[in-house]
Amino acid sequence: MCNAFSCIVTKNHQILRHKNPRIHSHELQIKFNKLKELKHEVHAPFVRVEITPKDNKYNTNPDSWNIKVDETSIPSWYEDDKSTFEKLALDACKTWWKDHVDKNGCYITEEEDSKGVLICHGYYKNGLFHSPDNKTPAYQAWNDKGVLIEQRHYKNGELHSPNKKTPAYQRWNNDGVLVYQGYYKDGQFMEGVGF
Repeated sequence: MCNAFSCIVTKNHQILRHKNPRIHSHELQIKFNKLKELKHEVHAPFVRVEITPKDNKYNTNPDSWNIKVDETSIPSWYEDDKSTFEKLALDACKTWWKDHVDKNGCYITEEEDSKGVLICHGYYKNGLFHSPDNKTPAYQAWNDKGVLIEQRHYKNGELHSPNKKTPAYQRWNNDGVLVYQGYYKDGQFMEGVGF
């Protein structure tokens, strides 16, 4: 599962993210902000932070969400002023939440490769893959050449064909030739076709 909100908190009280608010990978945030990793985290000038709702209920107010430092060891500068750093991160999360999560708890995430090329895109509802309508896949992935290689429709985290003509799962080879599609209902396999 993807945590929709993550950020980098710096020693000098900055909250850093990727330019694309749908990118939540700490590694891409670090690269985008040109930060340098240190071998010993305890001396690091920044920490990775994730903020997630209890029970994956993204339609709840972020004030009640869980804040987690995603490091094996936490620098003393963070521990010494933890409440200030948590408030900064939570304020950034609230702004993201207001702009990117709808009243039903739906949000979008994206991932890029190391060159900044979009490689996957997903719709979520309360932490689970969920297609926003009967036409739009919940998940799509591309290869490094930008060719669509995978597409899936979900309903509340389960593979689900939105209608009899639309497969829940499709896979293409790297040249864009369809090689498989499968039909599912509420996560149960119904029929598959290989090409």
